[in-house]
Amino acid sequence: MEPGHDLPRAPTCQNMEITFRFTGALRSLTGHRTLTISLIKGTTLRAALLALADLVPADFAQEVIEPIVQGGPFPAVLLLNRSHVVRAEQLEQPVGDDDIIAFVEPMEGG
Repeated sequence: MEPGHDLPRAPTCQNMEITFRFTGALRSLTGHRTLTISLIKGTTLRAALLALADLVPADFAQEVIEPIVQGGPFPAVLLLNRSHVVRAEQLEQPVGDDDIIAFVEPMEGG
């Protein structure tokens, strides 16, 4: 390459930050009130949950995250930006920068 010419640049990966929130006993299981992670833009909600599974205790990953990503009954209320995620198909939607994914204990009442 001739002097004065720039080397070609590799494409840059655009990242985004996602925050997870945990309430009640779920907070105790994870040891966190909130946890923020960096993901590649375009990541689906399912992929974000799988990335979270690598960062939390195995009990939480097995008891809460795995049933959700496998499409089974959700053991916790899952919210994406305060909207209730109730169907497995919703896990395929992309998450965005600064989104908040919350795990809330289901309520029982009568």
